[in-house]
This record gives sequence, C-alpha cells and structure tokens, in this order.
Amino acid sequence: MHFLALRVGLAASVSAFLTFTADANAQPYPQPGYAQPGYGAPPGYAQPGYGQPPPGYAQPGYGQPPPGGYAQPGYPPYGQQPPYGQQPYPAPALTRGKSDKRGSEEMGFLYGMSIAYGVGTGIWIDALGKISDPGLAVLAPIGFGAAFPIGVYFWDDYDRFHRGVPSSMATGLALGAVEGMAISGLHWQHTGGNALTSKSFQGYSTLTFLAATGGGVGGYFFGEWLHPDPRSLAFIASGSAWGAISGTMLGAGFSTGDWKDAASVVGFVGYNAGIAATGALSTFYVPSYNSLKYMWLGYVAGTALSSVVYFFYIGSDSNPRHGLVANAAGGLAGLGLAAVLAADVKDDGDRRAGSFFKAPFQLGMTPVPPLPGTSMSSSPGGTLISAFGEF
Repeated sequence: MHFLALRVGLAASVSAFLTFTADANAQPYPQPGYAQPGYGAPPGYAQPGYGQPPPGYAQPGYGQPPPGGYAQPGYPPYGQQPPYGQQPYPAPALTRGKSDKRGSEEMGFLYGMSIAYGVGTGIWIDALGKISDPGLAVLAPIGFGAAFPIGVYFWDDYDRFHRGVPSSMATGLALGAVEGMAISGLHWQHTGGNALTSKSFQGYSTLTFLAATGGGVGGYFFGEWLHPDPRSLAFIASGSAWGAISGTMLGAGFSTGDWKDAASVVGFVGYNAGIAATGALSTFYVPSYNSLKYMWLGYVAGTALSSVVYFFYIGSDSNPRHGLVANAAGGLAGLGLAAVLAADVKDDGDRRAGSFFKAPFQLGMTPVPPLPGTSMSSSPGGTLISAFGEF
C-alpha cells in the first residue's frame, strides 16, 4: 500500500513539472503583469519581451544618455559636433601662451617707446621749423614726449589691446627708427661724411620719423593679425642687434680700403639679415626670456674669448683689424651654442619644467638573472640594454 502511494505521488510530481515546463516554453518570461512592486522591478516596468523597458522609460538604444546628454557646460551634447571654428572642449585653465589679454610688461615697453617716439617727433618738427632757440626748441619734444604715452593710455583704456599688440607696436617703432638712422648714416658715410647742415638734418630726421612711424603702424597690424608672443618680438629685436654688430665687425675686418665704408654697408645688411632670420625662426620657436639671456651671454662670451687672436698679432706685420673677423665668428658661434643648450630653459612660473639640454633618446639597463636550473659558470646571466625616445 505504501509503495503504491509512493508511485502515485511520484507520477503527480513528474506530471506537474512537465506541465510547468510546457507553459514556460509557450510564454516568454516574465509574463505581462508578472513583476510586482518589491520583486526587483518598479511598478509598470515589465512588459512583453524580456529585458525591454516600458514605453517612455528609456531613450532608444540601451546605454545612451537622455535628450540633451549629460554634457557639462562648455562640452557639446552627446553625439553632436561643435559649431565650426569652436573648440570641442574648453581650453585648460592657466595655459601659457593662449590668453588673449595683453601683459603689463608689454604696456611698459610701449610707454617707453612712445616717449622716445614723441621726443623724436618734436626734434623733427624743430628741424622742419628751423627752431634754434633752446628755450623754444625743447617745447615740442617735451610736449609730444608726454602726449604720446598719454594717448596710448587712453587708447588702451577705451579699447583694450590684444595680446602681443603693444610689444609688436613698440618693437616696430624701435626697429623702424633704427632702420631710418642706419639709412641716414649709410648715406652720410658714402657722400663724404661732411658736417651736417640744416637741410641735410631735415632730410635725415624726416627719413627717421617716417621709418619709425611705418614700423609702429606695421607693428600694430602685425600684432592684430598674429597676436605674437612678446618673447618672439624680443628675439627678433635681439637678432637685429646680433646681425648689426657682427656685420659691422665683418665689414671692418675684411675691408682693404676705408674700413668705415665697408663696416657701414655690411652692418646695414647684417641688421636686416638678423631681423629676417630671427623672424623666420620665431614662426616655430619661441624662446623664453631666460633663453634669450643665455644667448646674449653666449654671444658676448664668444666675442670675448675669440679676442685671444690679437696676441698672435704681436710682432706680426699683419693688420690687427682683421682680428675683428674672428670676433664676429666667435660671437656667432657662442650664440649658436648657447641657443642649443638653453633651448628648453623656461621662465620662472612656467608650468612646464625645462632643462638645459634634452637628449633625443635615453638608455636603460636591466640585469638579467641566470636561467633556472643552471649554474653561474654555464649561464651567468647578463644585462639588457634598451633605448627609447626619438630616432
């Protein structure tokens, strides 16, 4: 009897299991309305089809953000590109060299050059008016020397200069004025070097005034167009000085006749060549002020060290003036060496750490232990040498 009851109970269990399995295969899990609050899904969550959210609950496509995205301020919405001409992400804070604001040191440079330009303008007006009385002659230089920096102040206060514009204007004023004086001096030297007359001084002062004015106007438009780094302009100004000094020494050293004629011509060419060379380099290289300091030290040191050549002229019949060629070559060599060694030197406060010299690649050495199960005599191990960097 007990055995018969066991068989009946077992058959009922199997029948119930098969019935449940058949129903489960016939209807996907979970069924509509199956999920209840507290079972692991929110009210109304389950719907026909396993794993799909109810209408209106989720956006199309699993894992996508809601309309408008989760983007933070300054970032474009998910899946959208920023408008043409805009950055896809905001620029990092405190990024050196990217600010559009002019620096206070730029304005100091422009104030100083505007004072000099104003004084020079007053001298030019005195020359045109042939004013010889000292008390009256100083009025125009003093008046314009004060008016121009005051005008620059109100100009900047009304419409703030962009970054690089003040230093570009100041550099243009300086380079233009030197250009005018160099042309005037070149003409004076090659026309006999006679004493300056009132008429010749009028011409030279007019040429210098026009060249300085053109340099200042050109510097303004150059600054507005390119927004150059002020350090690039200091590099260009330094290049003009290196070219003029080296050219003058080369002309005087190589001359066989009147050394002043050759020195004035080659010095004038070197002045403009220095501007062109450093201007081209500044398009892809911006030295720091510390780098410029070391370049000047290298130039002066090279010129001074090359002066030992004059000891060899003692007791010699050669013209010692030819030693200026060695001075020019030594100065340029010292400049080039300092430029290479100090290329990565950064200014104080620069976020990027620099060094005197950055090797193009680095070497690494790692000891290699002996092979397992071998003796030191049969497999002593060794050293693994690796190189990485730019080749």
